[in-house]
This record gives sequence, structure tokens and C-alpha cells, in this order.
Amino acid sequence: MIARRLRKLVKGQDGAAALEFALVAPLLITMVLGVFQAGIWMGTYNSMRSVANETGRWTTVEYQKGYRKTNIEIAVEAQRRATTAPYSLASDGVTTFVSDASTQSIANVTEKSLKIVYDMPNVMQFAGMGNFKISYTRPLFVKTSI
Repeated sequence: MIARRLRKLVKGQDGAAALEFALVAPLLITMVLGVFQAGIWMGTYNSMRSVANETGRWTTVEYQKGYRKTNIEIAVEAQRRATTAPYSLASDGVTTFVSDASTQSIANVTEKSLKIVYDMPNVMQFAGMGNFKISYTRPLFVKTSI
């Protein structure tokens, strides 16, 4: 009688689908969240590129109008653009830096470098992945004399 019950238990299929799902579900959920995280990264990177390009245009126009903006003013403008619509990056995660290039390669033109660093939100912390920091650097060229 015990042998018959053991054979029935071994050959039984009850609950097999639930067990298989329980084994595969964590991997499946992790993969879906990984795709979601990659999408967040791509959107954030594109936002940072657009912020840098808009800040570069703004700086060029300001110089053409005769307003010589300091590196700090340019960095503050980049920060403002990054944290307001349409980009709306988290203000506590955005850091901007502007510096003059060590060697100026074009006469009567000042080359500056704009760097934006962002601590990106992470939906994969449960999987042991740390915070993501992404950065984008863009040169700015402004004509300093006519």
C-alpha cells in the first residue's frame, strides 16, 4: 500500500506548473527590470545630451550678444535646464562642471568643456547592483573677439 502511494506521488503532475513558475519567475522578473533599467538609462543619456546642446547654444548666443558668461554661470544654467521641464532630472542627482580647455586650438575662440554627471535611479538594487552614475561631456566653442 505504501509502495503504491509512493508510485502515485512520483508519477503525479499536480503542482508541476506552479513549481516551474516558482523556479523561473525570479529570473524572468529580473530580466524585465533589467530591460526597464536600460530604457531609463537611454532616456536619461538622451536628456543629458539635449541639455548639453541647449546650454551650448545658449552660451554661444550670450557671447554673440556681448554677455561674457563665467564658467559658474554656464554650469548653473545647465543645472537649471536639466532639472526643469522637459527633462526634469532629479535636482539632487545632477552635477554640472564647466572648465576652460588647457590649450586653445583656434585663434579668437575660447574652448570650454561642459560635463554633466547624474546619479541615475536604480530599479535593480535588489539584485546587488549599485547606483549608476552616468556622465556626458561636450565642448563649447565661443568667439571671444570680432
